[in-house]
Amino acid sequence: MKLKKSVFVTALAAVSVLSLAAQQGKSSEISVEEFYLKESVPVMVIREQAQSEDREGKLIALDYIREAIESGDKSDEMRAVLQDLALEGILNKNRSEGRVANNYAEVRIRAVEYLGEIGTKEASEALVKVALVEEEPAVITAAFRSLTKIGSNEKGRTLDTANWIFNRFNAMNPDNRLALSYLEAIEIFIPKMQQTTDDEKRIYSDTLEKVRGISSNYKYITSVRDRAKSVLMTLAKSKR
Repeated sequence: MKLKKSVFVTALAAVSVLSLAAQQGKSSEISVEEFYLKESVPVMVIREQAQSEDREGKLIALDYIREAIESGDKSDEMRAVLQDLALEGILNKNRSEGRVANNYAEVRIRAVEYLGEIGTKEASEALVKVALVEEEPAVITAAFRSLTKIGSNEKGRTLDTANWIFNRFNAMNPDNRLALSYLEAIEIFIPKMQQTTDDEKRIYSDTLEKVRGISSNYKYITSVRDRAKSVLMTLAKSKR
């Protein structure tokens, strides 16, 4: 019989306390209060659970993270754990008999969604890093949506990266959901650009070209092409 999550957390936390104390060579001296001062039990539990080898363990860690975020914990410690989970099976690879054993797209999707909830500049940078190395369109789609939620586009850098990432997937295998999330990102990011520097003007022109390409590419469904035409109007209004 599986332990309930609350029981599991308590048990794992207790083990974590003893483990930390043993590592420090003073298991009989460390108190619960001292342990909390060193590192909160929830963060340690989440980190250890996230490092489990199986998919189910990582999903449990994500459940804990969701609860923590809903309770207002958007700390950098949470962001760091989410970044590791978002790179699980892509940069952080465990191999078994020559194949990647920890390629869990579902884990990465949830991790990038929660990075969007964290909403900090560091979370935005983590999402860009993930999107640059990701191979699954569904994960890229989630990353674009999270970037849109955060809305950070300093000097057009986020949009420039989004253009490059979208071009990589568009050239190989056009994906309707990815295209829609990319178009949504454009509508958020373009108004944040002043278009006064040569670099920003280049990014604007590159974006315009890609949106035009989507609007006339019949590999995309009608609703995606229509959304691209709508975005073209947004781009025209933002032109300075």
